[in-house]
Amino acid sequence: MSDAARSLAEMAEALKTSTNAQKSAEELAATAEELSTNADELKASSQQISTAIEQINKAASVQAKAAEASNAVGAQMRGNAKSMGERADLSVEKALAMQRLLVSNKANVDTLIDRKSVV
Repeated sequence: MSDAARSLAEMAEALKTSTNAQKSAEELAATAEELSTNADELKASSQQISTAIEQINKAASVQAKAAEASNAVGAQMRGNAKSMGERADLSVEKALAMQRLLVSNKANVDTLIDRKSVV
């Protein structure tokens, strides 16, 4: 129970035995007004808290969507990196085959040169 509500309850009890009803009634009205003001402030505060919670919820949702998109981009990048690795391996194989072919061609050209020199 808040101080204002407690004070109001105590004043109501005191009013029952009071000899100065006018003064007691004024004190009771002032305390009731204070209690009403406190209730209004509490209502305004709860509305602000509710608004803040809604904003936090929206921000969390946006953040979750951004994380999901980031995860999708990461998965796509992994796939692209794997594909690049496979193409790089294929390129190495082709380069090695080309090197073997060039070595073979050089040997054939050298053989032809050697035969021409002999003739």
